[in-house]
Amino acid sequence: MSWTVAYVNSGVNSGVNLSTTCCLPKAADDSLSLFPDGARAFLVSLIRPRLDFERWRVAATIASPEADRKHRRKVRASFGFEFLCIKQRKKDTAEFPVVVFPLRVTFVGANFGLMVALELELGKEMEDSPSKNEDELTLRTEPLDGEIAKDDELDVPEDAYAVLFRLAKNWTGIDDHRNVYLKPLKGAMTNEVYECHWPCTDKGEKPRKVLLRVYGESADLFFSRDDEILTFEKMSQHGQGPRLLSRFSNGRVEEYLNARTLTAADLRNDKITDQIAMKLREFHELDMPGEVKPMLWHRLSSWLGKALELATTSQIQEFRLNQLDDEIKQLEQKVPKFGGKIGFCHNDLQYGNIMMDEDNSSVTIIDYEYASFNPVAFDIANFFCEKAADYHTETPHLLDYTKYPDYESRRRFVATYLQATGETPEEAEIEALVKEAEIYRLPCHLQWGLWGILSAQTSEIEFDYLEYARQRFQQYYLVKSTVL
Repeated sequence: MSWTVAYVNSGVNSGVNLSTTCCLPKAADDSLSLFPDGARAFLVSLIRPRLDFERWRVAATIASPEADRKHRRKVRASFGFEFLCIKQRKKDTAEFPVVVFPLRVTFVGANFGLMVALELELGKEMEDSPSKNEDELTLRTEPLDGEIAKDDELDVPEDAYAVLFRLAKNWTGIDDHRNVYLKPLKGAMTNEVYECHWPCTDKGEKPRKVLLRVYGESADLFFSRDDEILTFEKMSQHGQGPRLLSRFSNGRVEEYLNARTLTAADLRNDKITDQIAMKLREFHELDMPGEVKPMLWHRLSSWLGKALELATTSQIQEFRLNQLDDEIKQLEQKVPKFGGKIGFCHNDLQYGNIMMDEDNSSVTIIDYEYASFNPVAFDIANFFCEKAADYHTETPHLLDYTKYPDYESRRRFVATYLQATGETPEEAEIEALVKEAEIYRLPCHLQWGLWGILSAQTSEIEFDYLEYARQRFQQYYLVKSTVL
C-alpha cells in the first residue's frame, strides 16, 4: 500500500471571492502518472473556521474522469496535519479506496472573511502512512447532496454562525454543535433564507433543523425592521407561524416548521385554496397593535419617492414615475368609495409564504415583513394576482396572467373566506367583496411594480426585478381601463 502526499503552502486571501478551490496537479508529462489506472481526480475546497480554530472542515468533491462530481463526502481535518493524502489501491487488486484529506493550516485568521489559499505542489509517494493514527484518515460518510451548498459559497455573517452554535450547544443528540449544514432556500426575494441542520448522534433520527434568515440589502427601503420583528413576536403569541429563537445583527433564527412550502401548482387546487381562504380570514381578525387604518396609500407614496431618488433617468421615463403621484392620488380618492373592511393584512400572500402540514392539511401563513392594516380586499387581490407567478422556474420573474383565477374561482374563494366565521354570508356581500378585490388589483400592481424598481437598484438576489416591474405596470394600465 502506498500513499501520495501533496504538501501545502498556506497564504491568506482576503478578496471579495472567499471561495478557494485547488486541484491536485498533474505530473510534468501532463498525465495523471501520480495515480494508477482507474484513479480519480479530486477537488479540494477549504471552508472557513467555526469559532473554534482547532477544527476545520474540508469538503472533498470526488470527480470521475467524466467530470461526474455528484459523489461528495465531508472530511474532518484536525489541527496539526501537514499534508493531503491519497490512499492508493494495491497493485494486485482492482480496488481504489476512497480518498481522505488530512490537512494542516499554518495560518488562522481571526476574521471569518479571511480564507486560507491552498497551493499544492507535485506529490510524492510513501510506502508508510504519514499519519500515526490511521483512524484520523477515515472518511466520514455524511453526504453533501447537490442541494447543500458549501459554506464558503454562502454570504452568511459570522455572528449568524455564533448564534447557531450557541443554540445548538444547548441541544442533546447532535454530533457537534459546530457541524451545521446550510441549504439556501429558493424563492425568497427580500431576504436570504437557509435551512440549517445538524446531524444527530443516532443516525436513525432526523437532523435538528432551524431556519436562518439574513436580511436583504434592500429590506430597509420597504419596511421598518423593528416593526416587522414586533409583528413576528405578536404572531407567535397568537399561535401563528414559527417561534423566534434568536437574533443577530442582520437577521434572525426561527423555528423550523414541520411542513412543506406550497408550490405554484398548489394555488390551483380548490381544496388547498379553501384552506388558505379560511386561514386568511383568521389572519385578518387578529388583534394586533397599531392604528387601524390603511397603510397602502402611504406606502405607495413613500416607495414612489424612493424610486424617484434611486432610479436612473431612463427608468423614470420608461415607468412614467413623474406622473405616478397623480395616479396614486386618483386611486386613493376613487378606490375606497367601493367600500372596504380594514383588517390586519399580510400584503405579500404568495405561495412561498404559505406552508401546509401534510398530516392534517392545515396551512400556516409566514413571513410578515410587509404586514400592516389595510383593506382586506387588497390582501385577497394580491393573492389572486400571485397565481400568475412561479418563482421556482428558470425565469422566475415572468408572470403568466392566463392563470389569473376566473370569476367562479374568485367567488368560491371569497365565499369560503366569509364563511370562515361560521356565518352564512348574503349573496350581495359575496359579490361586493369579489368586486372590491378586482379593483384593489390596481394598487397591488403599483406596489409590486415600485418594489421591482427599488429592488433593481439595491438587491443582490438573482432576479430580473426590472422586467418584473414592467409586467406589473403593464397589468396596472390594462386593469385600470376595465375596472375604473
